[in-house]
Amino acid sequence: MNERADRLRRLQFEFAAHIRDPDNAPAPAGIEDRRMKIYRELFYNNLRDLLGRSFPVLRQVLGTDAWNAMVRDWLRRHRAQTPLFLELPQEFLAYLQHERPAAAGDPPFMLELAHYEWVELALGIDEREIDDGSLDTGGDLLEACPVLSPLVSSLAYTWPVHRISPDYLPDEPPAEPTRLLVYRNRQDDVGFMEI
Repeated sequence: MNERADRLRRLQFEFAAHIRDPDNAPAPAGIEDRRMKIYRELFYNNLRDLLGRSFPVLRQVLGTDAWNAMVRDWLRRHRAQTPLFLELPQEFLAYLQHERPAAAGDPPFMLELAHYEWVELALGIDEREIDDGSLDTGGDLLEACPVLSPLVSSLAYTWPVHRISPDYLPDEPPAEPTRLLVYRNRQDDVGFMEI
């Protein structure tokens, strides 16, 4: 690699490190802070808002300060393996499950709630369609073999994740697990059934 390409590569790494963690990684030399601020804010705000739309209940339950701190920690710690915007919520879920140390004030249901919200998102953006061309839609369910939609997930959680909201924050899990079918229908609406 020639010297010019090597300098550009170093500059790109310094730039990216500063964008991800401005408190601990200095900006590249020679770039005015006013200009860097534009990139810092665009990068952070876009990802914070994308994740906030992907995990709306978790964001509300945590509150603004804790949510912002969590997103900042994700940017600092996690190295995304995808360049695709729609796959970043899955990367955030992986961070929560495997990289983020538990923090004081974390709700006990946080990981399960994040997973549930990610499943809803994943079904909403899944490109598969329900193909019922080969199905007998008037068939007898007791006589024939029912076919499960490819756009359904059967889930079991310790916590009643489908009911959690800022107005309902359980401290203890119920005695029975919460079993849900999360699905997308032919109108592309995502819903759930408790089973």
